[in-house]
Amino acid sequence: DASHPYVLEHLDVAHDTLSEVGGSDVPSLLVLNKCDQVDNMDLLNELHAVFPKSVSMSARTGEGVDRFKAAVAEELKDVVYSRNADRQS
Repeated sequence: DASHPYVLEHLDVAHDTLSEVGGSDVPSLLVLNKCDQVDNMDLLNELHAVFPKSVSMSARTGEGVDRFKAAVAEELKDVVYSRNADRQS
């Protein structure tokens, strides 16, 4: 929830949780939802700078949904390519 006042803290908790359960190396995509409700666009821009592969979108308005779909397709392409390469080794 990109509009939440503690978005950075939430991202830290999510990252720590993934690390604790061994998910640090699992492909992931950071989706900054509710971008239509963000009051501080500087913070959103900062999040994109820190997480360059992140995608902003709004499920409510549809803003960024095409970028989200493209990012998911790209991530899946990389995962499939990697797995196919592992099988051929």
